[in-house]
Amino acid sequence: MTRSIISMLALLLLTAALMAQEEEQKKNVSFTIFAGATVPLGNYAEPIGVNAGLTRRFGFQAGEFVGMAKTGFGTGIECMTEVLTENLYWSITAQFLANPIDDTEITALFRHQLDDTSTVAFDNGTWMHIPVMTGLSYALPLGGDFRLFVTLQGGLNLTQQASRRAIVDGTVVEETTFEWTPNFGYQAGLGIEFMRSYHLIFRYLNLDTPHYAGTRIPNVEFFPETPRREMDISGDARSVSMFFIALGYTL
Repeated sequence: MTRSIISMLALLLLTAALMAQEEEQKKNVSFTIFAGATVPLGNYAEPIGVNAGLTRRFGFQAGEFVGMAKTGFGTGIECMTEVLTENLYWSITAQFLANPIDDTEITALFRHQLDDTSTVAFDNGTWMHIPVMTGLSYALPLGGDFRLFVTLQGGLNLTQQASRRAIVDGTVVEETTFEWTPNFGYQAGLGIEFMRSYHLIFRYLNLDTPHYAGTRIPNVEFFPETPRREMDISGDARSVSMFFIALGYTL
């Protein structure tokens, strides 16, 4: 799997390099860097699942599919070159996207289930995604220095679910970490170019439903019925989608 990921990334980068080398002679290649806010959507943004709860065998469960993600940040670079006809571009985009965790509702649930006899807190990591996508963009002149871009891309996404640590009365009673996982996704959006170099970008990203693998380590004193000290997580399905609003500059 790792070799496949490396091969696909190398192919995308090699393609971009060859494309840039050929088209630079025609002055048709541009590179845009951008950064902005990522707004989680759907299950990815849900703060709690319908089947969430505390179990004595498997610990703190936030519920199926929910991501508990809140607004985060993203950055990236996009290479574009004109192909086939005027205003039609082939584009390759690499991005880094991150969303912190909102544990307000899940913390309240577990405090209630423990009858408020214990102090419950969570120390959470951050969702991280690295999508590398390619596709087509079309520019529609609006007059003056303004153009409207319509973009559709698909490609590979490397993603890591946010880590979780549960703390009860000052003691770590559960710690869960996840591995980087490959999957595929797509993005579609609009962009407004102004002053020839600046871009206001609006994009919807659907990174499908990655199945994460990881490790959960429960405290056997707090969870006396747990089957083992260290538990493997395999195939933890979490759907990921978001809205990306960014400001870019063409080099």
